[in-house]
Amino acid sequence: MVLPASRMVYAEIITGQDKDSVFPALCRGFKRYGGITDYLVVDNFKAAVNQSSEYGGVLNESMISFARFFNIDIQTARTYAGVDKGCVEAHVKIVQRCVLGAVNRRHKESPFRSISDLTPLSNRLLSKLTYDGYESWEFPGRSCSK
Repeated sequence: MVLPASRMVYAEIITGQDKDSVFPALCRGFKRYGGITDYLVVDNFKAAVNQSSEYGGVLNESMISFARFFNIDIQTARTYAGVDKGCVEAHVKIVQRCVLGAVNRRHKESPFRSISDLTPLSNRLLSKLTYDGYESWEFPGRSCSK
């Protein structure tokens, strides 16, 4: 989850893109930010959208209920519209390069047997990204495993 104007990022590793994984993660993100946004732009994944379109997708009933409960407007990212997803995709790239890079290096030394083995390391790295923003992280060609 990204707040583009402030460049605040909330990220966590979840087991899937189903509603039982996504909705609690969104709630934890809102809690971390200390509030709820007026609207949310979601990518076109199954837990949120029945059908995607270049003009905006059709939210499924679970996502509509989630929006009503939190009193927020949820929009879907339009397919082939970089304007809707550019900021989030940039932050996904940062998480992939920095956090997952460090996780992969650690995994080569001592393999993870389950997500619960992975969680302490990923939470430490993700919380640094979440609290500090990406200004304090180094970029490609340099280490991201502070």
